[in-house]
Amino acid sequence: MAEAGSPRCMMWCRRNATSFPGNLHLVMVLRPTGFFQRTFTDIGFRFSQEDFLLKLPVVMLSSVSELLKYIDEKQLTPEFGGTLEYCHSEWVIFRTAIESFALTVKETAQMLQSFGMELAETQLPDETYSIERILALRTEKYYQLKEDITAVTKEGKMLLCSLEEPDMEDLEEDKQQERSSDWETVHRLLTQLHEMETAFDGFWEKHQLKMEQYLQLWKFEQNFQELSKALEFLTTQQRELLDTGENLSQVRQRLSELDNLEQTAQDLTAKTHIVILHGHQMAASHHYALNLICQQCNELRHHSDILLEEIKRKHNRLQQTSDLLTSLQQALECCDEGVYLLANQPLDKCQSREGAQKALQDIEKFLESSSLHLNIDPQALSSNFHLILTPELKARVQMVQIKLENVRSMFENQQTCFRKLADKQVRPVQLVAPRPECPARSKSPLFSPKHGNVHLSLIVQKYSRVGRRNRIVGEGCCMGENSLSGLCWRAPMTSLHHLFISILQTCLCPILKRIPQKQ
Repeated sequence: MAEAGSPRCMMWCRRNATSFPGNLHLVMVLRPTGFFQRTFTDIGFRFSQEDFLLKLPVVMLSSVSELLKYIDEKQLTPEFGGTLEYCHSEWVIFRTAIESFALTVKETAQMLQSFGMELAETQLPDETYSIERILALRTEKYYQLKEDITAVTKEGKMLLCSLEEPDMEDLEEDKQQERSSDWETVHRLLTQLHEMETAFDGFWEKHQLKMEQYLQLWKFEQNFQELSKALEFLTTQQRELLDTGENLSQVRQRLSELDNLEQTAQDLTAKTHIVILHGHQMAASHHYALNLICQQCNELRHHSDILLEEIKRKHNRLQQTSDLLTSLQQALECCDEGVYLLANQPLDKCQSREGAQKALQDIEKFLESSSLHLNIDPQALSSNFHLILTPELKARVQMVQIKLENVRSMFENQQTCFRKLADKQVRPVQLVAPRPECPARSKSPLFSPKHGNVHLSLIVQKYSRVGRRNRIVGEGCCMGENSLSGLCWRAPMTSLHHLFISILQTCLCPILKRIPQKQ
């Protein structure tokens, strides 16, 4: 419905007919009461009626009473003879607020869509600091958008409350319908805004989780690369460290180096376990790179276990080598001490029974204190250390075995000699009265002064030959040994010589006393 007061009215009708072809079904034109205005209206509609009627039907009304035939007076304002209370300024305020709120909701939706596209299309850098910086900036922008959404929601709720004033029951039915339509519009916009906010929150939660997981994965991979390089470096050092040695000092030096390497490996393994635990926590939180994390955790565990096992194996091998070389060295030292003991026993004191017993006690005491080293079994050593025996170690074991046999043989010979001296019984000297001088011709020419010296010299020569023959045999047995081994053979030979002299004195003393002395 329009009042035909000027050509502007017809322009308004045309614009509305074009803009709202689905809502306008009939146009009622109330002719003005003035003569000139009525004339201009008729002329204007006469020239534009055909074009206008193609779009909407037009009814020309001459008065307000004719208008009441088409529209109820309750739906018309007092200007057109109706009773509907209408405030155009209030309607403009509400309409402007609703349109402004709708525009704000639309702009908010566009901002959320733009931010979502930015999150989806931006590629993440390969640097921890840059990733953390981007995550912080995006989080800050997210909270700004949340504040904007909260402000728009608050504005819409205030507008909705203004459309739900308590005095709506006092309003007329038409005005209530208009208010109800506005309320539904605002409520629909608020619902759309809430749905957008919910979808945006869900999208941000997924994006933030992905960003955090990406950052965790990047840090985990950095730790993985560092630990892998460190494990590879220690593995190379472990391979370069030999598990054998030529002597005891070299073996101990390598054991010390291996202990330092093992300590470093233990510290690195502790860090590896922390990284593996972190990886398991990431996998338990349903990380998107679950398979990669599990694979890298298994690699770290495998490398660290192999490194520790190899270090432990080499440590055991070096420790066994050290124990074997220590046993051999102790056996050699014990042999040297035994040879030194035999070589430094005082021979003059050992000729008596007490001296021989004292020397025999010293030997037995030494053998008792060093039995652990002198009585080692080379076959048992070879059996216990067969895993670490190298050709050099086998040759050393054989050398020690030969020396132990020689030293044990020396001690057995010396003990036998000293036992004979200690068990020797001293025969008492029989005193015989001197006989008178025998006649010149004796019946026993054997004891004549002429033959006495001859028989005595024969006896001494006989025992001297026996002693010399025994000494030659002893020296032949000791051939091939060191100089200290020869000293221990001279001692029993000298004692045997003194024994022979003592026997001669004991046996020949009565005979010599019977020989008359020359006047």
